[in-house]
Amino acid sequence: DRTELVNAIYTLIDLNATEAIPAITKLLEDKEPLVRELAVYALGQLGGNQAIPQITALLQDNQPDVRTMSVDALGKLGAKQAIPEITKLLQDNDSWVRKSAVVALWELGAKETIPDIIKLLQDNNPDVRRLAVFVLGKLGAKEAIPDITGVLNDPAVRRGMLVRKTAGRQ
Repeated sequence: DRTELVNAIYTLIDLNATEAIPAITKLLEDKEPLVRELAVYALGQLGGNQAIPQITALLQDNQPDVRTMSVDALGKLGAKQAIPEITKLLQDNDSWVRKSAVVALWELGAKETIPDIIKLLQDNNPDVRRLAVFVLGKLGAKEAIPDITGVLNDPAVRRGMLVRKTAGRQ
């Protein structure tokens, strides 16, 4: 039953059951997207570095939620070897996947992807544009200054600046 499986995975995470990593890794091949998604999440939480190749393969999954969770896990696991595959997801059709890819590249300190992140300043999703500005700053992307200056009149970016300013006062 799916509910029992979900509960079991969360319990293993709560118990920090690293010895369950091989069994959880097998779930990455499950036909159910939710099972693959939860397995990736668990591996990211438990430090399942030995599953990085299998998680990287899931960046090609046909389900956006599985791709999103895979990118998140690879960022948490410090999987620098996955940077080229994660970078490709900056062009994914799903905005959640693109946002997760930007965050993972930041977590991985992937300064070599700055030109690719700069392109996201023209993304059709305002949240992606806002996040791209934020990550470019965190990566110290001085070469992006002209591009960031160019989006100062973007309402989404302006909202992001106001949120950061307001959050800094608390």
